[in-house]
Amino acid sequence: MTRQRVNWSILKRDYVQSETPVSLEALADKYHTSKSMVFQHSSDESWVNAREDHWGKIAENVREQAITKTVKKQMTQLEKAESAFDGLVLAITAINKRIEKADFSDKVGKVEITKLMERLASLNTALDKMGRFTQLLKGNADSRIGVDLASLLSTDQDSDSE
Repeated sequence: MTRQRVNWSILKRDYVQSETPVSLEALADKYHTSKSMVFQHSSDESWVNAREDHWGKIAENVREQAITKTVKKQMTQLEKAESAFDGLVLAITAINKRIEKADFSDKVGKVEITKLMERLASLNTALDKMGRFTQLLKGNADSRIGVDLASLLSTDQDSDSE
């Protein structure tokens, strides 16, 4: 068997970058060269370290992409939560103004004020939940202690229907 000139950079690339780990022996067989020469080049050029570095960088890139995706998703959720929070504040402010202007002298006024007060209490509860949810999204560790996310996101109407 006639041995051909070996392109060692190709063997190194195959060893380092192969998605399924390939042995030095398998490379020697694939490229029709001696195992001892493959082992010698691998040792001299630190192929094992190069493989670990290569796949370590790929793993780090994958982790960074996953983190970036998670952060973007949480930022979107946070923006929605803050928008809803602002809407609740406006609704509470509007109800407070209506209460201040309400006429308590007749029965209709008393019924209206009772309904407004109930709605205000419901909105205050929702506002509190939204505030805790916003803190949770921002990563405030204290806000995560003892938080049941499902109950945090449930509405009073959900609990009334049970």
